[in-house]
Formats: sequence, C-alpha cells, structure tokens
Amino acid sequence: MTVNPQLEEALHQIEADMVNQFRVVQALRALVQEEREDLVQRNAARLTDSVEKKESLLDELGRLEERRRQHTIKAAELCGLKDEDGSLNNLLAVLKDPMVERINHLREGFMTIQAELREINQGNYALAMLNLERLEALQGFLVDLIAPKTHYQPNGSSSTNEPPVSYGLDHQA
Repeated sequence: MTVNPQLEEALHQIEADMVNQFRVVQALRALVQEEREDLVQRNAARLTDSVEKKESLLDELGRLEERRRQHTIKAAELCGLKDEDGSLNNLLAVLKDPMVERINHLREGFMTIQAELREINQGNYALAMLNLERLEALQGFLVDLIAPKTHYQPNGSSSTNEPPVSYGLDHQA
C-alpha cells in the first residue's frame, strides 16, 4: 500500500477521473451506435441531434482527460518522476499499489472501447459518404429532369435551347 497520503489521494483522483471517462466513453459508444441507425434509416433530424450530443460528450471527455492528466502529473512529482517521465504508463510502472491494478483494468477497458469507437466511426463515415453519393446522384437526376432539352443540331451550328423550326402548318409558302 502507498505510504504517502498525498500520493494515495492523487491515485484516488486518477481512478475517479478514469471511471468518469469510462462512463462518458460508454455513453459515446451508445450514441455512435444510434448514429449508425440514423444513417441507415437516413433520419437527418435525429442525426443532427446525435452530432450535438456527441460534441457535448467529447467536450466532457476532454475536461476529464485534462483533470486526469493534472492528477497524473501531481502523482508523478510525488514519486520523483521527471516531467517527460510523468505519463500514466510510467507512473503505474513505478507504483506497487492495489489501486494501480484497478487503474490498469480501467485503462484497458477504455482502450478497448476506443478501438470499438474507431471501428464504428469508420463504418458510419462510409455510410455517410454513401448517403452523400446517393443525394448527389438524386440531385443530378432532378436537375436533368428540369433542364431544357437540347435538340439535334447539324455539325458546326451553335446549340440553342429553342425547339427546331417546324415546316408544318405554322409556316406558309
């Protein structure tokens, strides 16, 4: 067990921050899976809401990461590690505390969920690009439908969008 009460408190703070980060990342994973459903169903309104929620979760994750980093630096200083050696990996390698094992398990779970998130996000990106291609194709089709038709013109004559001259009843000799 760690003897230094300040170090023990810093480790508790690191663990608490990582637990909160883990919860946020789990919520982010659930949201990204919902985003996948929205992309499949082409539900733009829900997709917009999902993106806003995702931004909020990412902001929260950034704040928690900064807090964890500050507590890690404090713990590293208490262990006598230099600034460049003050990473969480280096700190955990130096300590022999039962809490270190819990923090390692949290970190492993965190990295597993991050890998899942990357994979789901790559799939979501592919779906979004497919939907975008469909929209562009539909837009091109609709533009072609309303665009005036061009008529046959002999070689060398300028193209106009007016119908060809008719030699029917509207012209009298």
